[in-house]
Amino acid sequence: MPDSYNKRGWPIEGRPIIVLKPNQSRSRSSSATPNPETAVSIVPIRQRIPISRLVKAPVLTIDGDEQEKRAFHFFRERTIPGLCGFFDSEIWERLVLQTTFREPALRHAIFALGSLHERFEMGDKTVFASNLDTVSGGLALRQYTQAINHVIKQSSSKNSQSLDVCLIACILFACFETLKGHIGSSISHLMSGVRILEESMEAESSADVSEENDRISFPYIAKEKLISQFNRLDIQVHQLLGNMPMTLTLRAQPQNRPVGFTLDVPEDFTTLDEARNCFEYNYNGLVKFFKNIEDNETPGADEHETRREFWYNQLEKWDRAFEAFLGKPSTQLTPKAQQAALALKITHRVGKMHLRHTVSSVLHDDMTWDLHPQEGEDIVQFAEALLALDETTRGSPGQRKVEYSLDMSLVGAVYVVAHKYRDPILRRRAIAILKNANRQEGIWDSAIAAKVAERIVAVEEGAVGTVSSFRDVPDWARIHGLSVKFDKQARKGDFSYIRPISQQHRSLEVFTETIYW
Repeated sequence: MPDSYNKRGWPIEGRPIIVLKPNQSRSRSSSATPNPETAVSIVPIRQRIPISRLVKAPVLTIDGDEQEKRAFHFFRERTIPGLCGFFDSEIWERLVLQTTFREPALRHAIFALGSLHERFEMGDKTVFASNLDTVSGGLALRQYTQAINHVIKQSSSKNSQSLDVCLIACILFACFETLKGHIGSSISHLMSGVRILEESMEAESSADVSEENDRISFPYIAKEKLISQFNRLDIQVHQLLGNMPMTLTLRAQPQNRPVGFTLDVPEDFTTLDEARNCFEYNYNGLVKFFKNIEDNETPGADEHETRREFWYNQLEKWDRAFEAFLGKPSTQLTPKAQQAALALKITHRVGKMHLRHTVSSVLHDDMTWDLHPQEGEDIVQFAEALLALDETTRGSPGQRKVEYSLDMSLVGAVYVVAHKYRDPILRRRAIAILKNANRQEGIWDSAIAAKVAERIVAVEEGAVGTVSSFRDVPDWARIHGLSVKFDKQARKGDFSYIRPISQQHRSLEVFTETIYW
C-alpha cells in the first residue's frame, strides 16, 4: 500500500500526496512584482490558443474565475473524448459532469486536469516538473492540491464520503500524474481505487447489503459501471508492471451489470459496447488465471491445461460472435467505431497469443512465441490500420500530437510483439509503430514502450551479432522475467530482467537498467 494511503485506500491526513511549501500563500497578490514563491501563472494567456478557437460555445456553466472556467471547458471538449477513447461513455460524458456541480473534490480535480491537459497539448514542458515545484505547477497544481485536500477532509469526517466520488477522484488524480510523467504516482492512485472498490465488493458478499446502502455509497454512479471501468485499469497496471498482483475479482453473475459484462458469450453481439463488455469480463478471467499460476495458487498441470482450454474456447466464441456482428448488413461503423473494433481485435489477439500454447511453454519456454507468429502479424497489421484511420479522422497529415486516452488500444499489445517475437522484421515494424504512434493510453506511453523495446532488441541481438531470423536469437540470449518499477515523482523507471551473462556462462544473472523520458 502506498505510504500516502491508509489500509482502506484513503489518503492519510497529514501525509497528502502534494505538499505545499509551509509559507506559501494561497491568496492572489495584486503586486506588480510577484513573489516567485507564490507565482502561479506560467503560460501567459496571450500566448495560448484563443478560447473561441479552442472549444465550442459552452452549454454548461460552472462557478469559477476565468482560468477555472477555461479549464472546465477544455476538460469537457478535449479531455473527455480522451477518457472515453473510441467508445461512448456515460460515466465521462454525463455522470461525472453532473456530479461536478455537487462535489467540490471532483470540481477541483477537473479544473486541475483540464488546465494541465491544455498545457500538455501545447507542448509546455513545465508540466513535467515535480509536484513540489509550485511555481511551475500553476493553476493545475493548486487545483490538484485542493481536490486532494477535499478528499482527505471528507474521509476523516463523521459523514463518510460517497465511494463513487472517491473512485472517480482516484482516476482523475491518476490521469493528472500520468500527464506529468509520474507513472509511479499514477499507479498508486489507481491501485488505491481498485482496493477501495474490492473492499466494497467483499463487504457486499459477506453481509446483507441492501440496495439502499448501495445508493448511499454510490449516489451518482452505479457500482457496476465503476467495476467495469476499474477492471480495465486493473489489467493495465498488471500488464505494465509484470509483478503486480491483480486485485479486482469479478463476480460470476454481477448484479445490474452493463450489457454483456458476463462470462456468457452470445452467438453474436448487438452493439460494440456489448462486445467490449463481454470481452473485458472474460479477459479479466484469463489474466487472473495466468497470475494465479505464477503465484502457485492453482495446483496441478492437468488442471492448468483444462482451464487454459476453457479460456481459449471463450476467446474463440467471442471472436465468432464479434465477426458475426461485424458481418451483419445492419452493422454500419463510423471511422471512430472502426477504430474501436480494431482495438478489440488487437487485445483479442494478445489473449490468443498466451492461450494458444501449453501453460508450461508460455511461462517457461520463450522460444514458443516464434512458432506461431500469426497473432503477432495480426496485431501489427491491426495497429497500422488503426493509426491510418486516425490520420483520416484527424484530416491533418504529418507529425501527430500526443493523443491521450484512458483506455488501452494498441500500445501494450504492440509492445508485447516487439518483446516476445524475435523475427527482426516483425519486431522492428512493432517498434516503428510505437515510435510514430505518439499515444498515451492510460499508464502506457508509446514513447516509453518504444525505448524499452529498442533496449531489449539491442541486448538480445547484440549478444549474437547478425540476426536474419528468430532462430538466430537462441534462448540463452533472450531476456526473461522483465519487470518495471516507476519513480513516483520523476520521469524515469528501473526495469529488471534475467539472462545468462554469455553463451559460455549460462548461470542466470539479474540486470537492472534505468530509462528516462
